[in-house]
Amino acid sequence: MPARPEPCNERRRRRLVQAARVGAPGLESGAVQIVRADHASRDLADAARAEAVGRERDPWIGDLFDPEVLTGSLAIAAADPGALLPEEAALAARFAPARRREFAAGRQCARRLLAELGAGEPLLMVDAHRAPGWPEGVVGSISHGAGLCVVAVARRGPVRGLGVDVESGEPLAAAVRRRVWSEPEAQRLARASDLEAGRSAKLLFCAKEAVYKCVHPLLRTPLGLRAVEIRLEPAAGRFRAIALAGAGEGAAALVGAVEGRFAVRRGRVLAGAVLRPDGACTAPVGAPG
Repeated sequence: MPARPEPCNERRRRRLVQAARVGAPGLESGAVQIVRADHASRDLADAARAEAVGRERDPWIGDLFDPEVLTGSLAIAAADPGALLPEEAALAARFAPARRREFAAGRQCARRLLAELGAGEPLLMVDAHRAPGWPEGVVGSISHGAGLCVVAVARRGPVRGLGVDVESGEPLAAAVRRRVWSEPEAQRLARASDLEAGRSAKLLFCAKEAVYKCVHPLLRTPLGLRAVEIRLEPAAGRFRAIALAGAGEGAAALVGAVEGRFAVRRGRVLAGAVLRPDGACTAPVGAPG
């Protein structure tokens, strides 16, 4: 009998995420990278997409998102905790130094992007689920991993949800991968070598984290890693997400509507997930999304 997804809660999920990131390499230095576009309304999406041709992309996030999404990256070592706003600094004061610098990197990068979006440079606290509290009318996502912080933001309307994730390219350990992949994924990788299975599991983990961040603000219930199946299209750099039995009420429609993309760049794995308004989809015909 196939194994049922294990029950999920936020604390268990955070422990698993930390286990998956053990041994991630660092990134020594760098500056904020910004990809710019105008996104005042959904009517501008086509114009922005056309304008993006030839525009410099973020060197890490690249083409994981369409132009209605602003993206940026920052080496965590280059973050300035002193730039946190007073309320943010008070929240971060109880963090360990490494976590405080990660927190600062996310806020520093996100505020630059929000200013480009026309949303000012607001205070970015955390909500009850430990996710960033974005300004009204904005959706966004922040990820830290392997010495790098990546951020994606967009106007709510053309985009309902956003998720971005970055991880070390190191293979996932066998003890952890069994807690990451779903039964269909485990079956597909049953004959893979240990190295191939570990690398594939890390990619699946990264995609699932992006999906979780994308749908969680709307779902607001825990979504276990093994309750989601990821189907990759390596040639297209895209993926499709499917909510399995045990994912929770309402998860199937949201997870199934996610448009996903992934990339492996310079020893890091990245994934982006977008949830558009009902009935809207920009994925090419035949691509998952």
